[in-house]
Amino acid sequence: MINLLSLEEKKKIRKEYYFRFGTLCFVLAFFLIISAAVLIAPTLFLSMQKNVSVEEYIESLKEARQGGDADRESELKSLQKKIALLSEGPQPSMDAIVQSVLEAKNEGIVFSGFFFTAEGAGGVLRVNGAAETRGDLKDFENSLKVEKNFSAVDLPFGSLAAERGATFSVVLTVNPEDKQ
Repeated sequence: MINLLSLEEKKKIRKEYYFRFGTLCFVLAFFLIISAAVLIAPTLFLSMQKNVSVEEYIESLKEARQGGDADRESELKSLQKKIALLSEGPQPSMDAIVQSVLEAKNEGIVFSGFFFTAEGAGGVLRVNGAAETRGDLKDFENSLKVEKNFSAVDLPFGSLAAERGATFSVVLTVNPEDKQ
């Protein structure tokens, strides 16, 4: 190949080439930065909004927690008052009461539940169960009426309606003098 350009022309053309190439790279980098900024701006804006909303949520939780402490304190005071009311005065001896019910039970009676409610000086005991026959249930009721621990024995008449397999719910009023 024949070299028709002088050395100075070659340097000048090479310098111009590098200048154009540098300008092109600079313009491409500028447009790349601008497009990246435009594309990342919505994500940045949304993440900043999310950060603000999360901080507000945390603050509301802190306030609720502080308010909850006051609620817990008032609830605790209420429970302490209820416990004080329950612990005032003697309570009936549950061992003696349940023992007298168990002693009054005959073979045809099966218990399904005992429910005690303290009322005044005594209390009310509800005994649920099933009886094989009407006679077994009537004998159980009579045995409970003889017991000195109970001032009243209430067996609903409907419990005696079935001849066999009768379910019952006897309400026993506990004598106030049977206390510990």
